[in-house]
Amino acid sequence: MPQNLRAPWHGNCALPQSLSKLLDRGIDPRGGAIGAARIRAPGNPGHGAHNPCCNSCKSLRNEFDLKEAL
Repeated sequence: MPQNLRAPWHGNCALPQSLSKLLDRGIDPRGGAIGAARIRAPGNPGHGAHNPCCNSCKSLRNEFDLKEAL
C-alpha cells in the first residue's frame, strides 16, 4: 500500500490480520461484511461504539469489496 494512503498506525488494525488469516485458509473474503468497535476501559461511554475504517483499512475494504457494518 502506498505510504501516502497509510494510516499512522498502519498494520495494527484487526482487518489486515483477519484478512490474512482467511486468505491463508483459502477463504475468499470478497463481498463480506466487516465492523469494528472501540475498546475502552470498563464504564467508559465510548466502549463498544462503532469505529469507522482508517485509511489503510478503507483501501482493503475497497479492494475486497467489503461492506462496512454499522
